[in-house]
Amino acid sequence: MSNIDKLKSAAAKAVDNFDPNMFVETRDVLALLNELEAAGNRIAELEALEVTLPQRLQPGADGYDDWYVHSADDGEYLKADDVIAALRAAGIGVKG
Repeated sequence: MSNIDKLKSAAAKAVDNFDPNMFVETRDVLALLNELEAAGNRIAELEALEVTLPQRLQPGADGYDDWYVHSADDGEYLKADDVIAALRAAGIGVKG
C-alpha cells in the first residue's frame, strides 16, 4: 500500500466516523509529498522526451498498375515498423 493509499484510507475513515479532526502524521505527509514530487519529475521527464520520426513517404504511380512509394518531406504516410523502431530507440515501450 502506497503512502497515498494510506492517506486516502485515513481520510475515508475520518469521513465514515464523522471525525472532522483527522490527524495525519508529519512523516506520512512528507512521504506523500516526496511521491508527488517524484511523479511530477517523471511527468516533466516524459514531456521533455522527443522522438525523431522516420522520413515521410508518398505514394506515386507510373501507370494504372505500377504503384510505388517514395520519400517526401510533405508525404502523408510513415512506415509503421520505422515508427515503432524510433519509439523504442527513445525508450518508449510499444505493445504489438
